[in-house]
Amino acid sequence: MAYIGHCKFLPRHHPYRKQKKVFNGAQELELAPEPLSGEEILVQTNVMHIEKNVCANLIGTLLDIPGKMKDGVKSRLDLVELNIRSELAPQVGEKKIFLPLTCYTLSRAEKLSFCKTLSELKVPEGYSSNIQSLVSLTDLKLYELKSHDHHVLMQQLLLVAIRGILPKHVRVAIIRLCFFFNAICKKTIDTSHLKGMQEDVVVTLCLLEKYFPPPFFTIMVHLVVHLVREIEFCGPVHLRWMYPFERYMKVLKTYVRNRNRPEECMVENYIVEEAIKFCSEFIDGVSSIRLNSSIIKKNSNVDRALSASSFIRPSKEQLDQAHLYVIHNVNDVLLYIEQHMESLGTGKARSKKWIQEEHNRSFSRWLSTRVALALEVPNNSITPSLRWIAHRPSLGVATYSGYIINGYYYHIKRRDDIRRVQNSGVSITATMMQCDWVDNRSGVKVDEFGFTIMDIKLVLTSPQRTIEEVFFEDEIGDMLQECGYETIKRMSNVDTPNETDDTNSTYIRHDCEGRWVEKVRNITAIFMIHKWRIAVRMKEKCF
Repeated sequence: MAYIGHCKFLPRHHPYRKQKKVFNGAQELELAPEPLSGEEILVQTNVMHIEKNVCANLIGTLLDIPGKMKDGVKSRLDLVELNIRSELAPQVGEKKIFLPLTCYTLSRAEKLSFCKTLSELKVPEGYSSNIQSLVSLTDLKLYELKSHDHHVLMQQLLLVAIRGILPKHVRVAIIRLCFFFNAICKKTIDTSHLKGMQEDVVVTLCLLEKYFPPPFFTIMVHLVVHLVREIEFCGPVHLRWMYPFERYMKVLKTYVRNRNRPEECMVENYIVEEAIKFCSEFIDGVSSIRLNSSIIKKNSNVDRALSASSFIRPSKEQLDQAHLYVIHNVNDVLLYIEQHMESLGTGKARSKKWIQEEHNRSFSRWLSTRVALALEVPNNSITPSLRWIAHRPSLGVATYSGYIINGYYYHIKRRDDIRRVQNSGVSITATMMQCDWVDNRSGVKVDEFGFTIMDIKLVLTSPQRTIEEVFFEDEIGDMLQECGYETIKRMSNVDTPNETDDTNSTYIRHDCEGRWVEKVRNITAIFMIHKWRIAVRMKEKCF
């Protein structure tokens, strides 16, 4: 069963309602059905499984995965019965059936590019499972995807993989759907944006309906249109979805030792583990087995090195940058910063730019002198931390090839190149970190879909106070540039045409050849029955 006809959810005078050939062959005059009440709907929708099924439909249809693709002989016969997209009608040969190429069908070279992008992609550690092990470059397919794999694909990786390998209008529709799932899965959602999100997702489903066959729109794809209303009443998705329970089910399965008594095994092991965790909170300085160290000691220092240290002597500019950054992020120094800025602003008229540059250049030396004079006075108010921070930093600096900060792993680029994950990008406000930054004026640009494209040759070194987690992917067709993706993507506005003319064949590709499939049993008779139904329908319209 296909759930099409999403144009009824559009405003009454929307241009898409008048388009016949690209939808179901008739103008959409119906209004959206009245939403059901809470007394009629007893359960909430499972966003995790909705996202999984939508992603499976997309991946299966794009890569022609048997059993998961929604484009076949039967789906083409549905188009014949609806009397739409006649260019895509199956052509019966002597031994096989020829299916013309659709706008969403990928050639073998494009499938190889799609799979190769995913297989070579490096993401931060703990971000997802090993996607490389799920991609087959020989069969050009994805295997054994879990629910969270579909979630990561839908949120981020699918956007990366389809860059440049699909017609623009199809790519826009898929990207809009990915942005929608990215927006509803945020931890905080502005309620004033919900109305706009609902309008966007209806247009997105109509765009998909223009290009994809009717069997693509299963009940799970149709339920997407109701997610925004559910968020309005039930709150953000991440508080209601099934991921925590799915993860804990795996833990419960490991408790089972006697398969004849699985429930008893789960209860006994749960009680034992709770007792061990409770006792471990009162024991310090012991090594745990199968328990996270943060459980044993909640206030333990989570910053630690992942390699042996090596000492270097940084330049004077680097030491000044580091010292200036540290003293600007200590509460005891805030009063001295205000005094120094006021002293620079008195006297001659100075611009704000000159005052800030002079402050950055001379504040460290001025603070050291000011603290030294204050220490000569007995019973002064200088704290030990301020006394220590006012001195110049040590000339020898310990460096590491890997470091863990607040549970996040970071590696240098050289160490990152030999690993399956990418942890050379920075993600949180760190104590002190020296990085290569791309020139924001000439090395960074944002494309029409909201992706940040940067030239990795134009790097510079500068102090930064706040840093975010990113991962990089080589842009298709230009190996000198890379795309940087935030791990949480914002909902971007992608314009789509609202033309009422539906004579353009945007649902067929002319740059590739179609495909031959095995002939279905009694296909000739089925094809004739479909044509007869169309003739009867046309005759009824005439009368």
